[in-house]
Amino acid sequence: MAAFNRLRLYISNDAYTIEPIVFSSTDMQPRLVIHRDTGAIEVLAPTAAVPIGYYSESVEIDGVLGLVPLLAGDYLVVITRKTLVGRLFPDAEHDVYSVQKTRILPVPRSVLALSDAQRRDEDTFLSLLDRMCSLGHMYFSPTWDLTSTVQVNLTRETTNVPLWQRTDRRFFWNHYLQSKLIDLTVSFPHLHNFILPVICGYVKTVTAHLNRKVFTYVLITRKRVHRVGTRYHSRGIDVDGHVANYVETEQVISYQVPVDLVTHVRSYVQIRGSIPLYWRQKVNSKYTPLLEVVQKPTSRKAFAAHVNEQFQIYGDSQVMVNLINKKGYELPLGNAFQDMVKQHDDPRLTYIHFDFHEECKKMRYYRISVLEQQIAGEVAKQNNFACELPRLGKPRILTLQQGVIRTNCIDCLDRTNVVQSVLAKSVLTEQLRALGVLPSPDAVIDPQSDFERAFKNLWADNADVVSTLYSGTGALKTDFTRTGKRSKQGALQDGYNSVMRYVKNNFLDGARQDAYDVFLGVYRPADAHAVLPGTPIARGGTESSSPFAIPRVRQAHTLVLATVMTASAFATLALLLAREWSELLRAWIAVSFLLWIAVAFLVNKHGFELVDLPRLVPVDYVRDRQLGLGSPLVLTTPASMEASYSKRTD
Repeated sequence: MAAFNRLRLYISNDAYTIEPIVFSSTDMQPRLVIHRDTGAIEVLAPTAAVPIGYYSESVEIDGVLGLVPLLAGDYLVVITRKTLVGRLFPDAEHDVYSVQKTRILPVPRSVLALSDAQRRDEDTFLSLLDRMCSLGHMYFSPTWDLTSTVQVNLTRETTNVPLWQRTDRRFFWNHYLQSKLIDLTVSFPHLHNFILPVICGYVKTVTAHLNRKVFTYVLITRKRVHRVGTRYHSRGIDVDGHVANYVETEQVISYQVPVDLVTHVRSYVQIRGSIPLYWRQKVNSKYTPLLEVVQKPTSRKAFAAHVNEQFQIYGDSQVMVNLINKKGYELPLGNAFQDMVKQHDDPRLTYIHFDFHEECKKMRYYRISVLEQQIAGEVAKQNNFACELPRLGKPRILTLQQGVIRTNCIDCLDRTNVVQSVLAKSVLTEQLRALGVLPSPDAVIDPQSDFERAFKNLWADNADVVSTLYSGTGALKTDFTRTGKRSKQGALQDGYNSVMRYVKNNFLDGARQDAYDVFLGVYRPADAHAVLPGTPIARGGTESSSPFAIPRVRQAHTLVLATVMTASAFATLALLLAREWSELLRAWIAVSFLLWIAVAFLVNKHGFELVDLPRLVPVDYVRDRQLGLGSPLVLTTPASMEASYSKRTD
């Protein structure tokens, strides 16, 4: 049962009426009606030829993203522009679209019932919601469950099952927005077709030509809805076993042999996610924030919940590839990870610690082959999904993927991206050999072919998207992913991205975290008395309890900014006077140098005050400090870590 994705929205002072666009006047379709005076929702059956009545505006829309309850009431979010990404399989009409533009419409006619403080908060909530809707990287298919892998889609019975009911809840990005409509499907069965599941991540299709054969290559990345956040505000695991920056990536190949009248399908799935322990980095305006590994009574239970979920979903083989450093401030986290795996003691779980920076230093990225050899046996054991799709009839399943490779570094971005792309290329080569696209068991993809370049660019673009969603910038090391080697230009680009990450993650990410929390329903403004479990912070609509009452720009910000501007002015004057007054020049340089030292001192002293923290849901270490929960097992700093490492290696 497909979802509607071509509809017309009628806007009036009394109601929003949404009906599918049909090509025949005899095809009666249900109508979704949202009454603006009460907020009530109803669905008129196809046989109910009720006139729409007066409306002030008529808009063609591409789907209903959902309803978001804020302080004044519900807000309807609709997709107003989409772009076709491509088709998953040549003979099946499963088109994938990207969300290009949305529109947020208030269900209540006015906000007069709100106080002045509540109206200001409402405007802020709307700006956060609009920020998420404008973020991009959202995709949907009206006929295919994009939240689930190809293997899941083709091995289950879905006859007459509504699209949203087939979804993998982990990747149903707009589930919270659709929750009110989902609850009403019991009373209004026709409502099923209006519920359009959306994923957040990356989807790209290319038509590939290789050895005079044509096939379709699709790359799909899905970001999980649990423990979503920004880089320093979302680390590690929670009590339910959900980890930060959890992403599932799947590559799909479809190949038609003209005489067969069959589409051959292959897919392979990998996952990434933050190290599944309680750990955090207290952002404090320093380039490398302090890293803590926290021991809690639920540590082992949370780790077990995470691991067992992967077994249940992906099969009885799981390889955890840990790419963090074996020295420096990352060392205690790696040791704690290894200890937890040993305590869990499950023969189905394989742990490999591959120090990426040490093994691949001096741009020796070919050393990733060492890791490939270490996991080759498990990759072969896990296999990959293979099936044949006839033009008529059910799919013929050949093999199943029965396990998964789980890769992580500290951020699960740059090092992880490189390793996952190399592993994907290795599996893809085997799949193309099995399909006969590569003619012999030792044949490889031509490094100069158009498909080789397309493959590398897809994975590099995918890396940039995953990185942007988490860190706010594109990924590092994508020059290797795009070209197969590191370059000086790529290193310079990495330097720029690193600086931008520092600025965004320290001074801009609080609002971005708030936007995630509003969109995903982690923070629900409509419930004025709701308090997160274990959070001793009152919330409501009054001035005193507004989450936005404290200004983001504090006294420390003003002091640092004034010092920076003064230092910059002195430095500029020194350059302007460079040719005329050498003694005065030296004085200007000395003063500007002292002022820059003052800037460094102020940042170091007031670092925590300068940070842009989330306002709606406190980050873990702030909440734990308020409640007195958790005790640090290891407190890491670069200096103490080097000493610890030297003792271990003596």
